Amino acid sequence: MKDYKNIKKVNIFIISFFLAFIFFLLVHGVAAAAIIIDHTTTDFSQIPDYWIEQVKQNIKMYYGHTSHGTQITSGLTRIESQYGSKYSVAIGSGSLPAEAGAFAMFDASTYDWDPDFYPTVAGVLSSNPQINVVMYMWCGQPSSGNWQTLLNGYIADMQSLEQQYPNVTFVYATGNAQEQDCAGCLRQQFNEQLRQFARNNNKVLFDFGDLDVWYNGVQTTYSCPSWCSVYGCAAGMSLPSESPEWGGGNYNNPCGHALNASCDNKGKTFWWLLARIAGWNGVPSGGDTQAPSVPTGLSATAVSLSQINLSWTASTDNVGVTGYRIYRCTGSGCTPSTQIATSASNSYQNTALVANTTYVYRVAAYDAAGNVSGQSASASATTQAGTTKRGDLNNDGRVDVIDLGIFLSNWGSTSRPPADINQDGHVDVIDLGILLSNWG
Repeated sequence: MKDYKNIKKVNIFIISFFLAFIFFLLVHGVAAAAIIIDHTTTDFSQIPDYWIEQVKQNIKMYYGHTSHGTQITSGLTRIESQYGSKYSVAIGSGSLPAEAGAFAMFDASTYDWDPDFYPTVAGVLSSNPQINVVMYMWCGQPSSGNWQTLLNGYIADMQSLEQQYPNVTFVYATGNAQEQDCAGCLRQQFNEQLRQFARNNNKVLFDFGDLDVWYNGVQTTYSCPSWCSVYGCAAGMSLPSESPEWGGGNYNNPCGHALNASCDNKGKTFWWLLARIAGWNGVPSGGDTQAPSVPTGLSATAVSLSQINLSWTASTDNVGVTGYRIYRCTGSGCTPSTQIATSASNSYQNTALVANTTYVYRVAAYDAAGNVSGQSASASATTQAGTTKRGDLNNDGRVDVIDLGIFLSNWGSTSRPPADINQDGHVDVIDLGILLSNWG
């Protein structure tokens, strides 16, 4: 009975603390601006070469799609065949390819978001931890009468995934614009609500439907029939539909129900999407060849068993510094050559390090055109020695709100993650009690 009362008290504390934790995130969380990919982002020649290379080195994608979604994969392979190895892609059917010097995509041919694609995401990310981008592309589902329920479920599922995998970019996508009549009315409502959600909530959106309807600055439309008013579209209302230049809605077209020109256009636009995810700010390259100044004053300070903080004097550039590359090696006197991260500011917190270990760092600045400075002078620090407290799930020497977030994301797991503090095969209230007993 005594144990039950103790557990009850802990449960009340859990609920109170969890609500406070969520409130903290809502108030203090800072989101990046939305990235909207549409008919205004098709000129992939404006992407600096540096960011194309960053995509090939760093972006790994899990992509689920219907037959319409092959417009993207076909477009990517067609772009490589037309423009050469600069735009190399490696697309694996049911697996993630390991081709050096190419953008890697795990290609999953599927149909519905749920139950076909969404339930597979967790397993694929677990088996392929290097995947850092996930996207699904629709068929005609957004044109159905239950589009609102479909949209609500899709958004809820995507937000759940974003919370579970904060280091993965989840790309939202609108539906295609092949249908006219009442189906086109329903699809347009799905697409418009999704666009508004993405803008209001700072999401990454690949606007497939918008790409379908625009050609050379002209939008193709049709007049809504009177019998579609029951679906929320007034008679005579102008609705967008696929441009004749892209296929005009003919499902017998050769490239994912579209013409090859449409696939090419989506392939070019997809490179713009990937470059933005990689870190490009979307500002076209303008012939800038001047590299930023070399960063100076680099210092490294060990603040815990597993964290070293870096700071340095900001670099200057003729058009502005976009960010900094962080290089690191392990062992006193070594020369940093491996890039471990980038930072948008002149400071960086290197976490998840090994206790009582010396790390050596250098940094270099880069600008929007991809020009990179020389590396700074080295700075080193040795992480603190000691024993990590039970409940310190990120090994930073403290048991705090970050550890609680890690713990809650693993609640109920039976796979013995670090959150299973007492190693009984379950992440449960007993583990939480241990974490809270070491709080602070």
